[in-house]
Amino acid sequence: MLFLLRVIVFLSAFLLFQVELIMGKAVLPGFGGSYLVWSACVMFFQAALLMGYYWSHAVTRKLGTARYARFHVVLLFLPLIFFPIELSAIAGPNYRLAFVVEIAWLLLQSIGLAFLMLSTTSIIAQNVLAASDLPGRENPYILYGTSNLGSFLALLSYPFIVEPLLDLDTQLVIWQAGYGLLILLHVPALWVLFKKHAREGGEVGADESGEGVTRKEMMRWFLLAAAGTSMFLAVTNLITFDLASVPFFWVLPLSIYLLSFVLNFKQRPWCPAWISERFFLAITVGVYLFLMTVQGYQLPAPVILIGHLLILFVFLMFCQKELHDSRPADTRDLTAFYLVIAAGGFAGSALVSWVIPLVFTSMVEYMAGLLALFIALSLSVRDDAEPRYYLLVALLVLPLLALWPVAAGFLGVEKSILVSAVAGVCLVLVYFFLNGKPRAITLSLVLIIIAVPFLDHFRIDRSLVHKHRNFYGIYRIYDKEGKRYLRHGGTLHGSQYLDPARQKEALLYYHRTAPAGELLASGLLDFKNIAIVGLGTGSLAVYSKPGQKVDFYELDPDNKDIAEKYFTYLENSAGEVSYIFGDARLNLSRAKDKRYDLLIIDAFNSDSIPVHLLTVEAIKEYRERLNPGGIILIHYSNRHLNLEPVIYVNVNVSNLGMAPLFKTNRAQVHPDAMKSEWAAWTSDREVGEILVRRLGWEVKRPGLGLPRPWTDRYSNLLYALLSR
Repeated sequence: MLFLLRVIVFLSAFLLFQVELIMGKAVLPGFGGSYLVWSACVMFFQAALLMGYYWSHAVTRKLGTARYARFHVVLLFLPLIFFPIELSAIAGPNYRLAFVVEIAWLLLQSIGLAFLMLSTTSIIAQNVLAASDLPGRENPYILYGTSNLGSFLALLSYPFIVEPLLDLDTQLVIWQAGYGLLILLHVPALWVLFKKHAREGGEVGADESGEGVTRKEMMRWFLLAAAGTSMFLAVTNLITFDLASVPFFWVLPLSIYLLSFVLNFKQRPWCPAWISERFFLAITVGVYLFLMTVQGYQLPAPVILIGHLLILFVFLMFCQKELHDSRPADTRDLTAFYLVIAAGGFAGSALVSWVIPLVFTSMVEYMAGLLALFIALSLSVRDDAEPRYYLLVALLVLPLLALWPVAAGFLGVEKSILVSAVAGVCLVLVYFFLNGKPRAITLSLVLIIIAVPFLDHFRIDRSLVHKHRNFYGIYRIYDKEGKRYLRHGGTLHGSQYLDPARQKEALLYYHRTAPAGELLASGLLDFKNIAIVGLGTGSLAVYSKPGQKVDFYELDPDNKDIAEKYFTYLENSAGEVSYIFGDARLNLSRAKDKRYDLLIIDAFNSDSIPVHLLTVEAIKEYRERLNPGGIILIHYSNRHLNLEPVIYVNVNVSNLGMAPLFKTNRAQVHPDAMKSEWAAWTSDREVGEILVRRLGWEVKRPGLGLPRPWTDRYSNLLYALLSR
């Protein structure tokens, strides 16, 4: 019967985390592929988990294990009234609420009740085990390890098996069948357990208050849980913000999070001594990579991924070991333990997905996770445990943070890597000396959180003009060497000369020597109506002529204020410019009365690419918005992803009649331009001939091993990452 309990716990946890990814991917297109969509989803799931744990804790105290377990079986049937779940309503929000609240509402009305029921299963099973005469009743936490193993395998299987092989609709059908199987397993399992294996005096929970747990212990549990959740979400944000917000990058940090629970809460816990002994080194590397990222250093994708994930593993193993070692020995406090952990997890997710993006203009959530851990460790330190000189060492981080950007700016780009290496060595020395001194480390982390928003002001090679953070990312506007730049995350999204005489020259990817600028400046084709997906600085508007209409489809309304206030491209446009805010694909599909001669999709230049704008269905919808002889132009330059084969395959299977054309300016880059890659499609052969013969566009097959076409129900970002 212990095996059957393990199967139930494993299946419920597997279903719990599979549906997180399924619903997260379903919600993503309606919010423009924002990197914070997943954090908002996790916040909802953590809230539902907290409610499930609270329900289990309160009802078990009131009814006792036996009566509540039978009641639970009945409650499992309630979510069936919401089946089958419709994905179409989830993918098309109406934006009447704040984004985080809107996402929570979409998830609540679709999967909320089922998720709530699944979240209670593990605790009920552990209470049932503790009340039985089965082997393992003295340590019901072994089922917690089984639960986390199910969650871990659910996450690991999704990007490598489920997502590549099944579309979203099929995934959801199979998931709903799995939920039905779980109900069927509950009935015989609990019946046999309470008929044959309930031990006399083994009732858990009825009328017990769990007063043996001190407030200090509960605070430690809360902070450790908050630290783990906020840290894995912070790492997820750092990765997805610069790469793409897709399940593959959601799964990696979350899998490590769950694996740390599996290893620490299994029957024979595993957490090697070197993790505790070398923890200071992980802290150093983590702080170092974070500071490199916030200062705009261009790190290779493998460094971003492997570095942050290794640090996350050590960090979470340390957190979960602390939780395991401080767990209550009395099983009557079991539900209180999980309730506090769930509360800490929810607090950590709310901090990362809601509070910090509103308060800070930098991604300090990474440091907040570290801070929560060291506050928890400080609770067990005696008042006289740390001499004052340790605190003085902690204060050294402030001059180090100030000197780093100053030296980098003074020595220039080529020698900035040397500066960062010296800064890294200094950080190692500071944290080596502070190893085992949690209060001093806490002070250093507080100072870093305070100082990070001001680092841009210490760069002597540039002048910060404005900095802004919202749901869609972090904007930096700065002046350097006679030009103004807009940086979104780690990617330049536009630039302009400060000299008024040269402000009508589009720069970077939009320069007249780059493919799009060359086409618009050539005058070979007459574009009366133009649609541009992605505003940036509004660079392409300067190519418009009197009588032309240019519609910018922009996800983030704040971007318009930035483009108008800090750049003059829109002001210098000779055409009639208008703006449509919200997800571009949804707005284009609703604009049934609009037709364009040129449709430019400029949304894939790194920084969390919106995959749903590149699918087969999206390309077909773009075709419907074109006039006869119109052109679709796609800017797919990306530092980390190879999107050319994806565009080639998606256009070819869309039955549009002609293959896509490609052009890049990589061979000869003008000093005012940047290397960029563009694709074009037109149904008019004469227009295609002009692109090929007059402007040098070419038809090319990207090579062997072409990917499966991406659709609204299927995409495989792993291919694009590995084929770069």
